[in-house]
Amino acid sequence: MLLENTPWYAHIANYLVTGEVPSEWKAQDRKHFFAKIHAYHWEEPFLFKYCADQIIRKCVPEEEQQGILSIAMRVHVEATLPLIKQP
Repeated sequence: MLLENTPWYAHIANYLVTGEVPSEWKAQDRKHFFAKIHAYHWEEPFLFKYCADQIIRKCVPEEEQQGILSIAMRVHVEATLPLIKQP
């Protein structure tokens, strides 16, 4: 399926901004895409997803995920260090 060859984030963001899907997509690709797109919202410059649990989540491209996780882990570790008793 063509949708898996390029990043999902780019397809959704491009559609929400321009209202167009790639012309090379087959009917099955378009049907799959439109079945999922209703849960997404574009608010410049971020993409959000309305989830089934009534929470709105910010979508992050895969290439940015590792950096965000490492910062979150560092902040968590630094916040818990003062809680460790010193001998």
